[in-house]
Amino acid sequence: MTHKKRSRHPASDRLSELTLAHVSELTLAHVSELALERLPEALVLLDDDRRYVGANEAACALFGLPREEVLARRADDVVAAPATELDAIWTSLLTSGTVEGVVAVRHPSEGVVRVDYRARANVAPGVHVSVLRRISDDASTAPRPDSFTELLTMQEALLAPDASLDSVMHLICERATVVTGAEGATIEMQEGDELVYRVASGTMAPFSGFRLARDSSLSGLALTTARVLVCEDSESDDRVNREACRRVGARSMVLVPLVHGRQVVGVLKVTSSRPHAFDAGVVELLRLVAGFLGTAISHAEAQDMRSALQRAERERVVELERLRAELSSLVVHDLRSPLASVMMNLQYLRDEMPASSSDAVEAATDALAATKRLDHLINLLLEMARLESKQMPVARQRIAVAGLVGELVAEHARRAAERGVRLAQRADSADVVSVDVTLVRRALNNILDNALRYVPDGGVIELTSRRTPEGHELRIGNSGDAIPVEERERVFEKFAHGERRGRASFGLGLYFCRLVVEAHGGTIWIESSDALPTIFVMRLPPGDPRES
Repeated sequence: MTHKKRSRHPASDRLSELTLAHVSELTLAHVSELALERLPEALVLLDDDRRYVGANEAACALFGLPREEVLARRADDVVAAPATELDAIWTSLLTSGTVEGVVAVRHPSEGVVRVDYRARANVAPGVHVSVLRRISDDASTAPRPDSFTELLTMQEALLAPDASLDSVMHLICERATVVTGAEGATIEMQEGDELVYRVASGTMAPFSGFRLARDSSLSGLALTTARVLVCEDSESDDRVNREACRRVGARSMVLVPLVHGRQVVGVLKVTSSRPHAFDAGVVELLRLVAGFLGTAISHAEAQDMRSALQRAERERVVELERLRAELSSLVVHDLRSPLASVMMNLQYLRDEMPASSSDAVEAATDALAATKRLDHLINLLLEMARLESKQMPVARQRIAVAGLVGELVAEHARRAAERGVRLAQRADSADVVSVDVTLVRRALNNILDNALRYVPDGGVIELTSRRTPEGHELRIGNSGDAIPVEERERVFEKFAHGERRGRASFGLGLYFCRLVVEAHGGTIWIESSDALPTIFVMRLPPGDPRES
């Protein structure tokens, strides 16, 4: 078979310099450039004005014009169709991204020639591609998918966000038979001293998993020399493992090394049961396909590395959290016993001091109050650790909301009165919630204590409850300064710190509130109104109807 030497295009001059080491770096833009001269179909590139900015030799032959004349024209000058029809095709292309159909083109000597076309928009910014094929008068000629569309299909599969190496390899192997006209295809990956058929399609599909010795096969030679090899006839080619070729039915084949970085890791092979089945065009197509495979392998390795790092980081975080929890538990437990002894002795000293020693009694009282606060903090840490680890059961029971709110107001009434703060409450006596009363009371106490700390003298704190379709809301609002919107999520974090003066730290209390609400399957947030700039809202889901 003889081949006509093609005239070179400027893009071809640059792209011909691509070596095997560069082929895995091919991008979608490279595909359109390489296709100008390497693909067998007539292919043209158009700009947004429908002007031809690229054409391969097959397109020039189809139009019957030299390349310079093609590049001086617009599609409107070549296609024999009304302007309204061309406008409709162009609008459809730019809207949907792809379009196909049949048009007639003007040929200087043959007159009007009918062609089918497939166009794709924006293969590069402002550049659109159209693949053309003359419609044969022979009705028995079966249409074959064009190479360019097949290459784009492979490229898009590679670029898909959820693409896996196996899925890309299977697709490329299947499409390689279509794009080259081969009967079978396989991707062979190196494993030690052997090459393994990792995936296979067509007549090679039954041999998936087949193994070849690297040092006594044509595939091994392609791998070790990093060269594209063509076997015209396995019965007369001394480089091949003839027994293996007969077994898989490969009389002729093309083998292209797969490059990952600077290393050849495998071989893409297409086969035919006929000798001399492949021409130089097939070799060029397989170079492009092998480039996609090299990119897919690189992406897969990078993804595997990212996944491994993410797993290691997750495992490290889990281990650190476990160690932190164990350390916290040990420290807290070890603190409880000496603290209890300190409290008992302070209580004894205070009670035994003579009344005349008023300063000493006051000092002992302050120390006792401080140790009680420390005891409360230790218990809080223990409960938070249990809530964080999901080890604290939520013992639900039904309780009247009005009664719970009334108890909270009574507990804080004296402290509020000392500062002239008005405590208001509003709850329907019929409202009932199903909650762990101890946990919820402590959470509400934390919020109320926080409100009393920051509300100004003479201010207002209001406790209300209301039913909503999503659940029951317990609300504690105060007339103090509003918490900035950007801080409202952060205040429920452990050891959160506020930015404005007078609110140096939110400590653990609000974090505990969040844990309690989430343990009930609810949510907690902060909102505001004109009268009450800061309102804490605890929404608890409806209780289990079986709890009565």
